[in-house]
Amino acid sequence: MQTSGDVAYLDFERAFPAADAWLAFASAWCAINCVRRRPQAVLWAFVASGASVYLGCMNTLYNLEQGKYASLDAGMILEMLINLSSFASPAILIPYFWRHCRWFGVGLLSRERKLRAETTHSALMVSEPRWRAWP
Repeated sequence: MQTSGDVAYLDFERAFPAADAWLAFASAWCAINCVRRRPQAVLWAFVASGASVYLGCMNTLYNLEQGKYASLDAGMILEMLINLSSFASPAILIPYFWRHCRWFGVGLLSRERKLRAETTHSALMVSEPRWRAWP
């Protein structure tokens, strides 16, 4: 969203197409994997969330340093809503995907490993120690 016509602002905004494209790609790949219910959906949700926070930080810092928030015209209000959504969406998505990662099939192997480790640990506890205490 273009909120100013000065050269520095336009140069700043021209630096974002690659980062915006990465965010769009990660979000789309997350959505595709969500529909297919694949474990990669969780990974791509975290990648997209990280990209969103990064872009939100860059935009917010620039707007604060340049005093852009002082002018509350329609363009700046929309920019503020975009910045807010870039922080709010990861705050919602990260806990959601973390809580529901098993639905996507993430973590099943770690549960099996944990059970195997507990079984092995129990077997070692019952067996005789490998060292003898001094009399």
